[in-house]
Amino acid sequence: MPIVHWPTSIAQIRMFQAGLDHLVQLKRLPSGLKIQPPLPVYNLGLREVNKSSGFNASGKLVSWRYFATGETDVSGDIDLSSNPKLTSIAYGEQVSLTLAALRLCENSAEIQGIELEPRLIRIPGLRLECLWLNPLTQSAGGDGEWAIPYNQLIRELDPKKLHPGGELLPILQKWAAEAFRKSRLPIIPGSPVD
Repeated sequence: MPIVHWPTSIAQIRMFQAGLDHLVQLKRLPSGLKIQPPLPVYNLGLREVNKSSGFNASGKLVSWRYFATGETDVSGDIDLSSNPKLTSIAYGEQVSLTLAALRLCENSAEIQGIELEPRLIRIPGLRLECLWLNPLTQSAGGDGEWAIPYNQLIRELDPKKLHPGGELLPILQKWAAEAFRKSRLPIIPGSPVD
């Protein structure tokens, strides 16, 4: 699968590198980690999930997630401000799951020959994060959105499977409506359970 990464900001790369250097200095990370291209991170609320016809129609860009690989895999989110800030840094299983999802996509026969832009989707109300593949070109047999819900608590979703967006979205909408009901928020017109 041809994965398309957008140009990165030198200021963002420097901010991520500074965060890595600090953790190396504190001996929490090994030196020599290699920085990888970042992925845009989009946030969706429960209302957006329920009203959406696809991820592409409703996500809000909130940050860029940078990765560094080597002896330990590390990720860091950089905000969108003109003076970038490192807002979080992670290493361990969470980062490994993200990178495993990317590798799964690169080796998937279902999407071979389709140009795709990888993005990360966070749905905090469902405690879900997934790798979302946005098609940049139309191709027979797979021209829609695809996603791998690698970090989730929804048993119906296989975190090691590439899901077509049309298969995944109805499941997420069902869970969004249930989460909204459980939140005990007033049900108003346009809410997920309306």
